[in-house]
Amino acid sequence: VLFWRGHLLDVAYLLGDWTTVLEVLDLPWPPGFDLVRSRVSGDVFFQRGDYEKAAQGYARAGPLRPALWRLAECLTRLDGGALSDRTLAAWRAACDAAWWNVGPVLRLHDRLAGLDRPGPRLPGRVAVCLYTYNHAPELDAALAALFASDLSGAEVTVLDNASGDDTRAVLSAWRERTGERLSVVTLPVNIGAPAARNWLASLPSVAKAGHVAYLDDDAQVPPGWLAFFGAAVRAFPGAGVYGCRVVDLACPGRIQHADLHLLEPEQDQTPVFSAICTQDLDFGQFGYLRPAASVTGCCHLFRTEALRESGPFDIRFSPTQYDDLDHDLRFVASGSPPVYQGPLQVLHARLSAALSLPDRAAMANSRGNLAKLGGKYPPQALAAMRRTMEDALEEDYRKKRVVVDEALGRTPAS
Repeated sequence: VLFWRGHLLDVAYLLGDWTTVLEVLDLPWPPGFDLVRSRVSGDVFFQRGDYEKAAQGYARAGPLRPALWRLAECLTRLDGGALSDRTLAAWRAACDAAWWNVGPVLRLHDRLAGLDRPGPRLPGRVAVCLYTYNHAPELDAALAALFASDLSGAEVTVLDNASGDDTRAVLSAWRERTGERLSVVTLPVNIGAPAARNWLASLPSVAKAGHVAYLDDDAQVPPGWLAFFGAAVRAFPGAGVYGCRVVDLACPGRIQHADLHLLEPEQDQTPVFSAICTQDLDFGQFGYLRPAASVTGCCHLFRTEALRESGPFDIRFSPTQYDDLDHDLRFVASGSPPVYQGPLQVLHARLSAALSLPDRAAMANSRGNLAKLGGKYPPQALAAMRRTMEDALEEDYRKKRVVVDEALGRTPAS
C-alpha cells in the first residue's frame, strides 16, 4: 500500500494536483509515519501559498531535514522585513541538520543582504529582444506581461521569423497600443534561433544599449523583472550574462531551469549538466544569487559590450537548442561565469520536458546539437571550465558563510 501511495504522491506532486494529495492525507496511515504525513501537509499549503499553515505542518515534521529548511523558508516569507529570532533559530536548525548543503547558507545570506529583492535601475539604456515563430497566442501573452512590467524606458524589439499564423496581427495590435515602444522586424524566411539573436544584436538600437535582454516568445516576466536583474548586476558587475529561475506557467511549483553546473562528462565525452533543480518542486531552495555555468535562454540579460566581445551565437546550433548554453560556456572559459539570479521567477508556457509528448524530430535535433557541443569543447577544455566554476563557487560560498555565521551567532567556518 505504501509503495503505491508513494507513487501516487509523486505523480500528484508533479502535476500540482493538491486535491489528490489532500485525499491521500485523509487516508489511514500506518504507525510511525506521522512525520512524513506532516511534511506532506506542509508541502500542500506551501504550494498553495499558505505559509502559516505550511509552517505548522513543517514544525510537526521537525526531525526531517527537508521540513527544517522549508519551515525556515515559510517563516522568512511570513516575516517580510527583518528576520525574527524564531526565524533565525529555524535557519540555524536547517543549516546544522544539513551542514554539507550550501543551499540554506546561500538562501539565508541573500535574505540578510537584501539580494532576494529588486535592486536599482539598470544603468544606461536597455534593449529587450524577442524572436518568434508561429506562437501567436503565446507571444500575445508574453507581450502583455512585458508591457505590464516596469520597463523603465526600455525599448522592445520583436523579430518575426516568417511566422505563418496570426503573429503579424498580434504584433500589429501591440504596435497600435504601444507606439514607438515596440519595433518589429519581419523576415521572409525562418533563420532559426541563433541567427535571430545575432540579427537582433546587430540592430543599431540594440547595439547602442548598455544591456540587452532576450526573452522567449512564450515567457511571462513579473512586474519587477528588470529590477531583479539590477540587483544581480550590482552584486556581480563584471559578469557578461545574468539569468533567472524558470518555472511552468501551468504549475509554477515545477522548476524548468535553475542554477545549472557542469558535471563530469560521459565516457564518450558528451558534456553533462546538473539537473538537480528538476528533482523536486520549488520550495524556495533555489532562491539565491550566485555564479553558474549556464543560465537559461528563456530570459537572460547581457552587458552589451560583453555580448559583442564574446562573439555571435553559433548558427551550427540551428534551428535551436544549446546555442545559449554554448555562448554561456564561452564566458566560463574566459574566467567570467554567468550569474544565476534565483529570486527572479519567470513563467514559461512550454511544458517541462517530463510532461511533454516526445517529438522525434526535436529529440533528434537536441541530441545532434549536444554532440556538436561535445565536439566543440574537448575534455581538457571542459575540465578547465569545471575548475573555474569550482573556484568561483567556493569563493562565493566562503564570503557568504562568514555573514551567515555572524548572523546565527556561530564561530566562522574555517
